[in-house]
Amino acid sequence: RIGDHATKICNSVVQIGDKEVPADIVRAIDDMNLLSLKIVDDATDALFKKNIELANTTFARRDDLNKRIRVSEESVLGLKSDLSVPVGIILDSIERTSDYGCNIAEIAINSAVSGSNP
Repeated sequence: RIGDHATKICNSVVQIGDKEVPADIVRAIDDMNLLSLKIVDDATDALFKKNIELANTTFARRDDLNKRIRVSEESVLGLKSDLSVPVGIILDSIERTSDYGCNIAEIAINSAVSGSNP
């Protein structure tokens, strides 16, 4: 599912093409994307290391990311639709990627508590 969202992001970038996206939005998307990937990486590490503390950090990061996404969505509303639609899809895919990371973190916690292998 994460790979599907990576594909959606790539398709949206192609759709944007050479249209100019404001630099502050590009920076915000880059930062949010990195945070989303950090959530997935940490959740995966937590799963294999049975690290409940690391798994729990993903939820706080996701909350922070979701707040950032809401702010960015407001600024995207001011763009023309040929930009706002693909940028909105990118933001949605970043958010969903972090959600999947938190799903992995939940599995990590359950696995650590039960003593089972992932």
